[in-house]
Amino acid sequence: MSESDEEKFFSAKLKVERARSHIRELSNNIVDYLKSKPFKVVITQHPGSKEQLWMLRVRHDIPRVYAAIIGDVIHNLRASLDLLATELVTKSGGDPNKIYFPFGNDETSLDNMIKRRGIDQAGKEIVGLIKSLKPYKGGNELLRGLHDLDITDKHKSLIPVAHYVGLKNIKTTNASGGVTIIQNMHCGPITDGMVLAILPPVNNFAVGQSFTPSLKLTLNEEILKTDEDIIQLLNRLVTMVEGIICQFEKHLEEPGKAK
Repeated sequence: MSESDEEKFFSAKLKVERARSHIRELSNNIVDYLKSKPFKVVITQHPGSKEQLWMLRVRHDIPRVYAAIIGDVIHNLRASLDLLATELVTKSGGDPNKIYFPFGNDETSLDNMIKRRGIDQAGKEIVGLIKSLKPYKGGNELLRGLHDLDITDKHKSLIPVAHYVGLKNIKTTNASGGVTIIQNMHCGPITDGMVLAILPPVNNFAVGQSFTPSLKLTLNEEILKTDEDIIQLLNRLVTMVEGIICQFEKHLEEPGKAK
């Protein structure tokens, strides 16, 4: 296959597909983990009173291997952007060595990073498209977050946490006929022994009784400040990177552009 016949941004797309593969692996692992009912809510007696403590207990910790899979997803997506930048420079006749997709701390510093990362060799129109993506703090937070997560993963593991416990439509009745309805309770990150509620003695829930709460795993990082389900977040990052590649692909398809 000649260079002209090769699919545009093949290497960048390959990294994205690899990220998707890791997400599928993680998703399957999480499904199996949640099926094992790793968390439960136990009703205990409040010391020194008749009140009930609804306490969260952790049966099985979140497998630490998930952190490695998440790191692989993040790194492949970040590498995809560098490969995209390298090919853009190559197609413009520039030097493809030591080319990186630029990120700035703010809009002003982005101009300097565009030069330092060598992407300015791709021409003014490509630089303009990159600037429109706002890859800096205070700009496109998801895009900048991908870059920061990749840096973080080089220094510590991106360990997910169970950030949400759902107690929905729970109705309790006490001896005097009073009714308490819990429509939607959530909290997190979850820790073993966390008290979810303190209730007066109720007739329909006995001390010693336990049940399984609904929950989701999230990425407990200040970088993106979200309690979004980890699989949904990773898929959003994939969609974002695919959209960026598509944007540059369409640009090169315009008449008169470098092929």
